[in-house]
Amino acid sequence: MKKKTIRIIGVPMDLGQNHRGVDMGPSAIRYADLAGSLNALGYKTADCGDITIPGHYALTNTSLKERLPLIGNACRTAYELGKKAIKRGKLPSFWEATILPQSVRWVASPMKRTWD
Repeated sequence: MKKKTIRIIGVPMDLGQNHRGVDMGPSAIRYADLAGSLNALGYKTADCGDITIPGHYALTNTSLKERLPLIGNACRTAYELGKKAIKRGKLPSFWEATILPQSVRWVASPMKRTWD
């Protein structure tokens, strides 16, 4: 089976919680060279950068309710980028502090994908 290209999509979002630093997840993952490790496993990677999300620091004194539309927009953008990657025969990998473990586990899994 030919390995697909993994489309890296950074999701630097910290709008859903009060702890700072979650938005640094994609940068930290790139710094740790996860793409290089995936390449060493035989996968090609294509990093399309981070989606644009306003940082928590720019929205001081806002409630979670006020940030929900921004969170929804970020999720829709990530979904559309993932859908576009799949249509182009790529495997989407969302790099964000909470999503990454699931996408890496999915890529590393020996199960056959429906679009393989």
